[in-house]
Amino acid sequence: LEGTTDTLATAVAKEYTGFTFDATIEDTVTSGNIAGNGSLVLKVYYSRNSYTISYANCDKAQESYKYGTSVTAPTAPTKVGYTFAGFEETVPSIMPASDVTLTAKWTINQYTITFDSNGWTAVSPITQNYDTDISAPTNPTKTGYEFKWWNPSVPAKMPAENMTLTGTWEANEYTITFTYGEFSNTTIGGADISDKYLYGAEIELPKLTLSAPGYDFVGYEEIAEGTDKITVTGDATYNAKWELSDEPYTYEIYVKNPNTGEYDDPVVISKTGKYNDHIDTNAERYTDSKYIFEKMEIENANILL
Repeated sequence: LEGTTDTLATAVAKEYTGFTFDATIEDTVTSGNIAGNGSLVLKVYYSRNSYTISYANCDKAQESYKYGTSVTAPTAPTKVGYTFAGFEETVPSIMPASDVTLTAKWTINQYTITFDSNGWTAVSPITQNYDTDISAPTNPTKTGYEFKWWNPSVPAKMPAENMTLTGTWEANEYTITFTYGEFSNTTIGGADISDKYLYGAEIELPKLTLSAPGYDFVGYEEIAEGTDKITVTGDATYNAKWELSDEPYTYEIYVKNPNTGEYDDPVVISKTGKYNDHIDTNAERYTDSKYIFEKMEIENANILL
């Protein structure tokens, strides 16, 4: 600067990109009287400006840099259900003389819900975008069981994670009835035996008896002989099967000696017949030609002449 001795000289701050005149800096001298020996020195200082980098469409905090300094590449922001796909604007490597806004770009993620129906009818998995509405699948089916719910339950919207849902089942209840067959609700039979059981339950077959002799229980019409247990698969009625019981008996044949006219000691014969069988006296007749058949006596009230 040039001026007349003993006149006031004033410095005028210039504009520099990225810098601002700062009168608060110590030793700043912006004016003074001009000395004849040219000793007046005016000092004007400038501060380097700070600028911010702000982030839009994400929750990343803004950052501040001095003009002209190196900018550290920002770490990738995060967003639930999305994958970061960069910024709309170019990230500066050197801080410019202005604030910068970087807008995050995102790609929506897809997730899969898998259904475990415990080995019964398969349910197709659901794969779709995050936060989209989910339509619950048709319930699977399982023989002998009723489907109750998925655990955990099917969400209303796709969450930001893959999920596996497990089916919960409840066994159906069935009525099993055992009857006395031809003797049901009779004086020697009895009332039906009926109870409820869960599907898949194993139950022992009851062995029925009658209140009068003459018949043996031999199983049930609908079940193979020799079976002791059955597995419940649905409502069922089983009817008892009976056979006439075996009745051991003896009979005595009395014959008269034609020479003496007297009865000899009776001939005792042991046999087995069916309950209420009738003995054919002609078939059982003692046929020794030396004797004359007279009469027969049977010792078993359940065998009839």
